[in-house]
Amino acid sequence: MKTKILSTFAVLGFMLIGSGAMAQTTMDDQNMQKDQKAMTPKAMMMKLDQNGDKMISKDETDIEEGAMLADKFDMADTSKDGMISMKELKAYHKNMKKDMMKGMKDEKMKMKKEVDSMDY
Repeated sequence: MKTKILSTFAVLGFMLIGSGAMAQTTMDDQNMQKDQKAMTPKAMMMKLDQNGDKMISKDETDIEEGAMLADKFDMADTSKDGMISMKELKAYHKNMKKDMMKGMKDEKMKMKKEVDSMDY
Protein backbone atom coordinates (compact mmCIF):
# COMPACT_ATOMS: atom_id res chain seq x y z
CA MET A 1 0.00 0.00 0.00
CA LYS A 2 2.84 2.42 0.90
CA THR A 3 4.52 1.66 -2.42
CA LYS A 4 1.35 2.50 -4.33
CA ILE A 5 0.96 5.82 -2.49
CA LEU A 6 4.63 6.73 -3.03
CA SER A 7 4.36 5.83 -6.71
CA THR A 8 1.29 8.05 -7.05
CA PHE A 9 3.11 10.99 -5.42
CA ALA A 10 6.13 10.41 -7.64
CA VAL A 11 3.98 10.49 -10.78
CA LEU A 12 2.20 13.63 -9.57
CA GLY A 13 5.56 15.24 -8.80
CA PHE A 14 6.88 14.52 -12.29
CA MET A 15 3.68 15.87 -13.80
CA LEU A 16 4.03 19.12 -11.84
CA ILE A 17 7.69 19.48 -12.78
CA GLY A 18 6.87 18.78 -16.42
CA SER A 19 4.04 21.31 -16.48
CA GLY A 20 6.36 23.92 -14.95
CA ALA A 21 8.92 23.28 -17.68
CA MET A 22 6.20 23.53 -20.33
CA ALA A 23 5.01 26.82 -18.84
CA GLN A 24 8.57 28.19 -18.96
CA THR A 25 8.94 27.10 -22.59
CA THR A 26 5.65 28.76 -23.43
CA MET A 27 6.78 31.99 -21.72
CA ASP A 28 10.10 31.87 -23.60
CA ASP A 29 8.22 31.34 -26.87
CA GLN A 30 5.90 34.26 -26.09
CA ASN A 31 8.86 36.51 -25.27
CA MET A 32 10.56 35.50 -28.52
CA GLN A 33 7.39 36.23 -30.50
CA LYS A 34 7.11 39.60 -28.75
CA ASP A 35 10.74 40.40 -29.65
CA GLN A 36 10.14 39.38 -33.25
CA LYS A 37 7.08 41.62 -33.49
CA ALA A 38 9.17 44.49 -32.12
CA MET A 39 11.65 43.94 -34.95
CA THR A 40 9.20 44.24 -37.85
CA PRO A 41 9.85 47.15 -40.22
CA LYS A 42 6.55 48.78 -39.26
CA ALA A 43 7.31 48.55 -35.53
CA MET A 44 10.85 49.84 -36.08
CA MET A 45 9.57 52.78 -38.12
CA MET A 46 7.01 53.66 -35.47
CA LYS A 47 9.60 53.44 -32.71
CA LEU A 48 12.45 55.26 -34.45
CA ASP A 49 10.67 57.92 -36.53
CA GLN A 50 10.66 60.57 -33.83
CA ASN A 51 9.56 63.50 -36.01
CA GLY A 52 6.79 61.63 -37.84
CA ASP A 53 8.10 62.18 -41.39
CA LYS A 54 7.87 58.43 -42.17
CA MET A 55 11.64 58.31 -42.63
CA ILE A 56 14.44 57.37 -40.28
CA SER A 57 17.48 59.63 -40.14
CA LYS A 58 20.86 58.64 -38.72
CA ASP A 59 20.15 60.86 -35.69
CA GLU A 60 16.91 59.01 -34.99
CA THR A 61 18.82 55.73 -34.62
CA ASP A 62 20.75 57.15 -31.64
CA ILE A 63 18.11 55.91 -29.20
CA GLU A 64 18.64 52.47 -27.63
CA GLU A 65 16.12 50.73 -29.89
CA GLY A 66 17.93 52.01 -32.97
CA ALA A 67 21.41 50.81 -32.04
CA MET A 68 21.29 47.76 -34.30
CA LEU A 69 20.09 49.83 -37.25
CA ALA A 70 22.63 52.59 -36.55
CA ASP A 71 25.48 50.14 -37.13
CA LYS A 72 24.04 49.15 -40.51
CA PHE A 73 22.51 52.48 -41.48
CA ASP A 74 24.54 52.84 -44.68
CA MET A 75 23.55 49.34 -45.80
CA ALA A 76 19.86 50.07 -45.25
CA ASP A 77 20.01 53.52 -46.88
CA THR A 78 20.25 52.22 -50.44
CA SER A 79 19.27 55.58 -51.97
CA LYS A 80 22.17 57.22 -50.07
CA ASP A 81 20.03 60.24 -49.19
CA GLY A 82 20.74 60.01 -45.46
CA MET A 83 17.24 58.72 -44.72
CA ILE A 84 15.72 55.25 -44.54
CA SER A 85 12.26 54.95 -46.05
CA MET A 86 9.78 52.19 -45.26
CA LYS A 87 10.62 50.59 -48.62
CA GLU A 88 14.34 50.57 -47.74
CA LEU A 89 13.62 49.31 -44.23
CA LYS A 90 11.52 46.42 -45.56
CA ALA A 91 14.22 45.47 -48.08
CA TYR A 92 16.91 45.64 -45.38
CA HIS A 93 14.79 43.52 -43.04
CA LYS A 94 14.16 40.94 -45.79
CA ASN A 95 17.86 40.72 -46.63
CA MET A 96 18.89 40.39 -42.97
CA LYS A 97 16.31 37.64 -42.44
CA LYS A 98 17.56 35.81 -45.56
CA ASP A 99 21.18 36.12 -44.38
CA MET A 100 20.24 34.84 -40.93
CA MET A 101 18.45 31.82 -42.39
CA LYS A 102 21.43 31.07 -44.64
CA GLY A 103 23.76 31.31 -41.65
CA MET A 104 21.58 28.92 -39.68
CA LYS A 105 21.51 26.48 -42.59
CA ASP A 106 25.30 26.70 -42.98
CA GLU A 107 25.79 26.12 -39.24
CA LYS A 108 23.47 23.11 -39.36
CA MET A 109 25.45 21.62 -42.26
CA LYS A 110 28.72 22.24 -40.40
CA MET A 111 27.41 20.49 -37.30
CA LYS A 112 26.12 17.57 -39.40
CA LYS A 113 29.55 17.13 -40.98
CA GLU A 114 31.19 17.16 -37.54
CA VAL A 115 28.78 14.55 -36.23
CA ASP A 116 29.19 12.39 -39.34
CA SER A 117 32.97 12.47 -38.95
CA MET A 118 32.90 11.32 -35.32
CA ASP A 119 34.05 7.86 -34.39
CA TYR A 120 31.63 6.09 -32.13
